[in-house]
Amino acid sequence: MMRYGNITYRTFLDQIIADPRLKSVLSAPLFDVAVGPRQVSAATAMSLWGYYLDGAYYPKGGSKVLRDAFVDGLRRTGAELVPSAPVSNVTRKNNRWLVRTEGGQEYLSKVIISNVDPVATICSLLDREIVPDRIYRKADGLQPSGSIISVFVGTDLDLVKMGFPTGNISQFADWDLGSYYDGWLGKSEPSAERAFFVNSPSVRDPEGGHAPQGHHTLQILTGWNYEDFERWGHLPPDERGEEYEEYKKYISDLLVNKAERYAEGLSERITLMECISPLDCKDRTRSITGAIYGPAHTPSQMGPGRFQSLTCGIDGLFLAGAGTFGCGLFYCAASGFYAAQKAVHYLGHV
Repeated sequence: MMRYGNITYRTFLDQIIADPRLKSVLSAPLFDVAVGPRQVSAATAMSLWGYYLDGAYYPKGGSKVLRDAFVDGLRRTGAELVPSAPVSNVTRKNNRWLVRTEGGQEYLSKVIISNVDPVATICSLLDREIVPDRIYRKADGLQPSGSIISVFVGTDLDLVKMGFPTGNISQFADWDLGSYYDGWLGKSEPSAERAFFVNSPSVRDPEGGHAPQGHHTLQILTGWNYEDFERWGHLPPDERGEEYEEYKKYISDLLVNKAERYAEGLSERITLMECISPLDCKDRTRSITGAIYGPAHTPSQMGPGRFQSLTCGIDGLFLAGAGTFGCGLFYCAASGFYAAQKAVHYLGHV
């Protein structure tokens, strides 16, 4: 981490590779962290390649089975789960944490573990007067990773018979991947014409329950900027109107047409389609500008540049998620585990 965490992946590649096309090939999977080769930490890129070279394994049934296992485990311990209750404010009252939801509920606790993005937790949810200045400045200065459009498609095409692969397809319009990522992260309008990504959970995991008999699922993605949807951001999700839905439909159709290169006739054989925009992502996860992988994994935002200590200088408040150790199931789950350990230790001393 000391050697490679503080340099960019492009700098690392330039040291060992001369062929620009090979550099592009080795940079293609960076969509999985939504940061390009000129920005991403070399250590992050190496970690990503380690995942692929070890087999890029998924749990059977997809990531939702991990979620279900966590939920079942919590319920067995007697935990009360409160879904669909967005938090509006977190403050201290009589040496206890007071959590208020948008629905008006209030909860008191000795400790809190927040897996909401640190920028949202510290700069939006917490009362400003209880946040140390240096912590606020650190959180406020974090730059987000890229945001995406994700289209989920159900189809009655026989993708296996058509030879659709079990892996992830990354399709770029040219070899200059750096300019694509620079434009995406630089707030220019991305385009599915320049790059898109497609995979099939049901082909990869045929016994995972992803689709009914005789059907398959596809996920088609492309980088997209939050600013393109910001004009609807002040409206509740169910009040954004036809223009918003039509725009998502336009992008969905564009991505489906691009994916037909690998699934011929897809547009005529769709049984279900749902588009998740950067704004939808922000609605559901409180991610900053819909950033899919939390704070960008740039050299300055690695290790101590994130909230790797799982704390933020406020007694009884612990952090978890992509803004701590890093993005991905393993790092996020590990952060939750260690944050829980810290919370238990804290409770033993108050």
